[in-house]
Amino acid sequence: MKKTLIANLLISLFVFSSCIGNTNSTDDSSSYPSMYIEENLPQYPNAIITDSSQGNDFVDGVRVDFETNDSIEDIKNFFETEMANRGFDIPDSSYTTNELTYLNIYTLNNEYCSVQATKVSKEDPSLVSVSCHE
Repeated sequence: MKKTLIANLLISLFVFSSCIGNTNSTDDSSSYPSMYIEENLPQYPNAIITDSSQGNDFVDGVRVDFETNDSIEDIKNFFETEMANRGFDIPDSSYTTNELTYLNIYTLNNEYCSVQATKVSKEDPSLVSVSCHE
């Protein structure tokens, strides 16, 4: 039951991250969207932001995509630590984790944040998408 719920949430968040209704791309794609900063979401230290968008409010949500040369394990550890520091629930285990993939959903009351990280190969940069909404 729990895995089905997580799978449904992941699918919803994946769809959300690819097409947020009423979104605005940020004017400066090299910086985090204002809503992301206002919501005190973790800013990855070695991120090269490649795309971002935000809705009219946190119900519509916010998304940021970036790449980094850091490992999937480093990304996982960063987000688990930083989300816990902000009061988000950290699942006992991520939905999927290996050297090339990380996917997890963090919750805080009625807020949901999905972190998806992937590498095509060990030599390639990690591609990361963080999507959050109420």
